[in-house]
Amino acid sequence: PESEQTWRGYVTSLLAFSAVSVLVLYGIQRLQAWLPINPGHAAAPSAPLAWNTAVSFVTNTNWQNYSGETAMSLFTQMAGLTVQNFVSAAVGIAVAVALLRALSRSRTKTLGNFWTDLVRGTVRVLLPVAVLAALAGHLDWAQATQRLLWLGLAPATLVMALGAAVRRWLPNHLFVYILGRG
Repeated sequence: PESEQTWRGYVTSLLAFSAVSVLVLYGIQRLQAWLPINPGHAAAPSAPLAWNTAVSFVTNTNWQNYSGETAMSLFTQMAGLTVQNFVSAAVGIAVAVALLRALSRSRTKTLGNFWTDLVRGTVRVLLPVAVLAALAGHLDWAQATQRLLWLGLAPATLVMALGAAVRRWLPNHLFVYILGRG
C-alpha cells in the first residue's frame, strides 16, 4: 500500500480483485448447502444462477433472479452478498478517486494504490454511513448493534483482514504481484 501504481497496475489490481470476488461468491453460493448458518437448509442455486448473482453483486448491479430469504442461506447472505454490497461500493469509490487523481495530476504517471483506496473507502466512508443508517433507523440499540455487526462490520472486517493477510504473508510471486504488491 505504500507504493503508488500506474494506471495499468491499478486496473490490474481492480480486475484481479473483482475476479477473485466473483469466484469466491460463486463458490459460497454453490456450497451453501454444506456451509454453516443455513437454518432453512437452502440448497445450492444452479450454476448459471449462482454465476449471474455473483457477477451481479460484484459489479454492484445486485440483480436478483431468486427469492432472497428462501433461496440463499444466512451465511451466503452475510458472508457473500452483504460483503459484496460493501466491497463493490468501495471499488466504485476507489475508481472515482483514481479518476479524480488522473484528472488532477499532470506530471506523474501514478494513480495511487488500489488497495489503499479500497480499504479507505470501506473504513472511512461506507462503515460510518452504515453505522449512522443503523442508528437512525427504527431499531432499538440491540437490533442496531446486531445488524451492524452481522450484516456490515463483521463481514467487511473479515474481508479486509483476509486481504491484508494474503498481501502480507504470501511470498512475492506473480499472484501477489497482480494483487498489488508490484
